[in-house]
Amino acid sequence: MIEIDIIYGTTCPNANRAVYAVKDAVSQLGADDGLKSKDISINTWEIPDSGNPHESGTLELYLNKNKVDYNFKIPKHILGWPSPTILINKQNVFDIQKQDSPLSSCSVMIPSKNEIIKKIQAMSE
Repeated sequence: MIEIDIIYGTTCPNANRAVYAVKDAVSQLGADDGLKSKDISINTWEIPDSGNPHESGTLELYLNKNKVDYNFKIPKHILGWPSPTILINKQNVFDIQKQDSPLSSCSVMIPSKNEIIKKIQAMSE
């Protein structure tokens, strides 16, 4: 099973580009890759621009466009990345390391469809 996490801040201008790039890449995978769409899970994580989901005293975190419950346990692997970031099996497509802060900065690096496909293929071997 391949797990893809797309992480972005509330006002990130590149969030839609990141989501589109992942969906486009996944749609290009086929039997030749030994993968089917049911073998791939895609989650989108919208985090406040501050990077602190608890900043307002409530939990401001959206998973797949749905606000999560206050008691939701935030997966540590989604914090500390620039916005947007694409993780495949918890690894950054560009193999960079996350930062110490919850949401470190704005990123202009959006992986191409081919870069995403290459990473998915490497993770499925």
